[in-house]
Amino acid sequence: MPPFSLIEFTAAVYDLELDDERWMREVETFVGDWLHADRTPALHRPTHAGACPSSGGSGTRLSARGREMVAHHVTAAVRLRHCLGGFATDTWSWSSTDSGAGSGSLGPGRVKSLRSRMRDMIVCHELVEDDQPSQTGVASFWAAVGSGDWSLIDRFERDGRFWLVAYRHDTPSKDPRCLAAREREVVELAARGHTNRRIGLALGIAVGTVAGQLSRALAKLGLSDRTELVRSWASQPEQQTFSIQVRKAELLVSVRPLAKVTELPSAESLTPSEQAVAELVVAGCSNAQIAQDRSVSERTVANQVASVFRKLSVHSRAELASWVVGGRRRHG
Repeated sequence: MPPFSLIEFTAAVYDLELDDERWMREVETFVGDWLHADRTPALHRPTHAGACPSSGGSGTRLSARGREMVAHHVTAAVRLRHCLGGFATDTWSWSSTDSGAGSGSLGPGRVKSLRSRMRDMIVCHELVEDDQPSQTGVASFWAAVGSGDWSLIDRFERDGRFWLVAYRHDTPSKDPRCLAAREREVVELAARGHTNRRIGLALGIAVGTVAGQLSRALAKLGLSDRTELVRSWASQPEQQTFSIQVRKAELLVSVRPLAKVTELPSAESLTPSEQAVAELVVAGCSNAQIAQDRSVSERTVANQVASVFRKLSVHSRAELASWVVGGRRRHG
């Protein structure tokens, strides 16, 4: 089998941190590995500095439907990059034929990443439009991404707020990272801090099935663990969702304030050190990272985390994150 899945490929295609040249090399590598899987003709690559050959391999050839999806999303990604200021020419194209061959041309990279440029555009737009906020909640954002018609392209923190960004790719092919119905059900419960056992009881499925569904969903969403899932998925009344147009690219943006442990009434029982540790736990830091940040031992951090769990009656880092992120709704 090729070393990369369609999910990994799509995530790489919409990676705006890569400059144009490196992005092109990534696309070549992914597609080249697939094309070499059964010794089919290699991708006809444009000649440019730094181009790297694809590695050989053995396995199953990418299906016709898969090749069509690849072509659609590469084309959509090129359109997005161009709208954000990438590629010196607007004539860049990539196509896939039945034989799997492709062609393209490449413009020079940019000093500032397209992702940084996009974030600046989004934040400035939100500030200008802040007098007319959208009342659409985060559920609408994830429904859009879940449909497969929008591609999740960024998540970031800035100015005390958490931002999610999706791109309408406008292709006949769904984004392979969209969640199946059961995966979405599991994710929604996991984002509330529920354990696998509790999710299994709620949905009437085995704990092992829950674990498998959640693992696949996290991979599709590009999330490392349940705590990160809570931070991305959980909603607040202050959540706002709006769309912006950047040339011919339509972006859907969801933004909410970053909840703080110290702002919640129930956190009064925590010492200042425990509050600081709790904030870092919610931020997704491990005990080792917290210990390094606070210049204390991991054992001290472990004891403080245990004390936070006991005082707040939570049993996991994900449940703590859910308590903090959704705390304004429950306690405010």
